Amino acid sequence: MLIAEKEGIEQRQTYKRVSKQHLRDAYFGHHPRRIKKAVMARIKLRTIAKRLIRELERELSQEVQQIYKCEFSKYKKVLIQERTSKDKIYSLHEPETACIAKGKAGKAYEFGTKVSVVRGRKTGVITSIKRFACNPHDSNTLEKSLAQSERVRKQVGGTRPEIVSADRGYRGVSWVDYSNTHTKKHQGKNKI
Repeated sequence: MLIAEKEGIEQRQTYKRVSKQHLRDAYFGHHPRRIKKAVMARIKLRTIAKRLIRELERELSQEVQQIYKCEFSKYKKVLIQERTSKDKIYSLHEPETACIAKGKAGKAYEFGTKVSVVRGRKTGVITSIKRFACNPHDSNTLEKSLAQSERVRKQVGGTRPEIVSADRGYRGVSWVDYSNTHTKKHQGKNKI
């Protein structure tokens, strides 16, 4: 709808009132009395979204469609993705958001991006913050985080760490090739 307003296209129907009600109906779809209503509301919302995209594609010129090509491809991908689809989009505003399995009973999944922070144990100075695409295992992020920290330390003139303290997510890493660094597992606070 924002694209239509920007480009001055008058839509046949905006579905604002109807879509708000369908969105309310889609809430709490796991409750036994609401499953059928929630599933139907989600299907209707998807149909409305596809209808609006088709209408925009008909009304917009080819030049304008090229400007919004990225947005249209993102919207279409969201509309065709299923529960079992790989490389899903979880957020339109942050497309690189991934589903991270926590493995905990209270909160099985978390949505976001994986970040590794390296700080000095005695000084508390942060020497590296690295964001990782997709969802790599923690043990695969240690070497890259320490490499970035090493580059920063060389510029500033710091020393290389001899022992790395890490949480239990880094299990299986006891030796990092490039820096002769040993990892020590702690079950307490998360420290790197």
